[in-house]
Amino acid sequence: MRGALVRIAIDASSAAVPEGSGIAVYVTELVRGLAAAARPGDTFAVCCRASKFRHRARVPLPPGAAWRRALLLEPFTSLLARGLDVFHGADARLPRCRGPALVATVHDLFSLISAEFADDRFRAKKIRRYRDLAARAHVLVVPSEHTKRDVVARLGVDPGRIAVAPLGCGAGFGAQSEANVAAARARLGLPPRYILTVGIISTRKHTAGLVRAFRALRARGAAGDTALVIAGKDGFGAEETHREAAGADKGTVVLLGYVPPEDLPPLYAGAAVYAFPSRYEGFGIPVLEAMASGVPVVASDRASIPEVAGDAALLVDPEDERALAGALERALADDALRGELRTRGRARAALFSWDRTARETYAAYELAVRIAQER
Repeated sequence: MRGALVRIAIDASSAAVPEGSGIAVYVTELVRGLAAAARPGDTFAVCCRASKFRHRARVPLPPGAAWRRALLLEPFTSLLARGLDVFHGADARLPRCRGPALVATVHDLFSLISAEFADDRFRAKKIRRYRDLAARAHVLVVPSEHTKRDVVARLGVDPGRIAVAPLGCGAGFGAQSEANVAAARARLGLPPRYILTVGIISTRKHTAGLVRAFRALRARGAAGDTALVIAGKDGFGAEETHREAAGADKGTVVLLGYVPPEDLPPLYAGAAVYAFPSRYEGFGIPVLEAMASGVPVVASDRASIPEVAGDAALLVDPEDERALAGALERALADDALRGELRTRGRARAALFSWDRTARETYAAYELAVRIAQER
């Protein structure tokens, strides 16, 4: 690739949705970052599948003639494939095509890791895709060393075909004005003091376990006037969380549902503690967002989370709810610890950027072209 003009297509379908997830953030930030990471003369087609094409504007295009939108149809259109050097499936999916080097991002392997994290139909679909990617992609991009180890162990992929591109934290997360925090508090109906968690409400995120730990904290009088705020849509197993929340004292567990991106920075900044007791993550963007916002973090010691959090969070076994409650209590009550976690957290978050993600991904494109030429 070096020295030649490169034509790249990116499947951005997962970001072309009204209420985006962490993967939508990834795709949007990757497109923005690639505008700086690419070389002059490179061209990009940001593709959406037909079912998502009406929401294509959810993924802003960088300025300039190098960027265009395209409709992704299967079987893959020969006109698009013939003019490409690289096709990047940004959410673990590739079209059937010949010609370009194939790159796919595997965000995690939770469908392979446990039958507890999704229903059988969803798991079967994802597992088929994982195996297809392992067979056809020239390079797999993953967000963490832990996910790389999972891909090697579970899919048998040569480590030389795996590129680690850690994710980032948006520039909007950081110190917020009191006015912004107060406005978000009023807009979202937030309590004066709260523990926050952000993400889909699910068995994998262990949201119900967090509610139980919080209720135990309140039962022994250790939470004071602190509430628990949960921001996220319902996912697999969400009913357990709703049952636990219904059993809490009125107004102490607040379920916000989906929160739009513009409200997230002040929502984080207003929190007393951020909790992330997930049982499995390929990365864990919210940990960085909370740290960048100056909020003490209590997080799981599972999967990739220690790799992301480093020494800047209190890490606990998420399924030891007594230990989880104890860590939350310390993070709420110990002022010296709170100050230390804030300082370490801001420094930790500063190590991760979406520009780095884009540079590492562009390097994966170059690797994929070399591997494709050797086959």
